Amino acid sequence: MAETVFESFEESMLSLNMTMGFGNVNIKRRNKLQKTVNVASDIIGKVPRHLSNMYEKLTRREAERILNAPSHPQ
Repeated sequence: MAETVFESFEESMLSLNMTMGFGNVNIKRRNKLQKTVNVASDIIGKVPRHLSNMYEKLTRREAERILNAPSHPQ
């Protein structure tokens, strides 16, 4: 149950907010966010994801989605 809740949080909140603003977050706040993810991962016994890697992956996916959209001018 806890793993499902964490994955839902991670995939929805972090994914949405990461592509929108993670690049503008200062180091201190990034570290706090990473600590939150690490603690939650420890609680449910899951290997924590590194937020910077997640941000890069999500940003690339969003850019590809935009570029591949038929309505996007090329």
